[in-house]
Amino acid sequence: MKKRLGMEAQLQFHEIDSDAFDFRNVQFEDCAEMGRLDLLTITNTIEFDGETEADTIHEMKETFHGKYGEFMPSASFAIEDHGKIVSATIFCLSEESDTPFLAYAMTHPEFQNKGLSQFLLKQSMNVLAELGHHKASLCVMKNNSPAISVYQKLGYKFMRN
Repeated sequence: MKKRLGMEAQLQFHEIDSDAFDFRNVQFEDCAEMGRLDLLTITNTIEFDGETEADTIHEMKETFHGKYGEFMPSASFAIEDHGKIVSATIFCLSEESDTPFLAYAMTHPEFQNKGLSQFLLKQSMNVLAELGHHKASLCVMKNNSPAISVYQKLGYKFMRN
């Protein structure tokens, strides 16, 4: 079993150029497209565990239906290119801790390293703070250095077990 580590951030306002990317809120209707994007994002990475397109679409539908807590559409965003989602964040409200939980942050491989995920995460974190939340959490593979680096730049720190 792959080792995941918990991270948590105190929410604070992040300056962003809201005109840098066109973005919108994620909707349930995006499930299939986001499942396909998830598969593209994890294939050939340490996150990949043999999933199929059907698996990732199913997982996305379960996420939207509460697998990680109540889906938070107001804090979940997508960036599109030519009508296709190329980057997205999905936050859910954890029932256990009443804390927003980052269920997904994903960017199409052709659009990585352009600041899309960091932009969407900042947007999500700003909305969560505006909604009155004080912290957010996530889980990340312990060897996923690129993701950990982005999260740390945004103030996420490893949680003690």
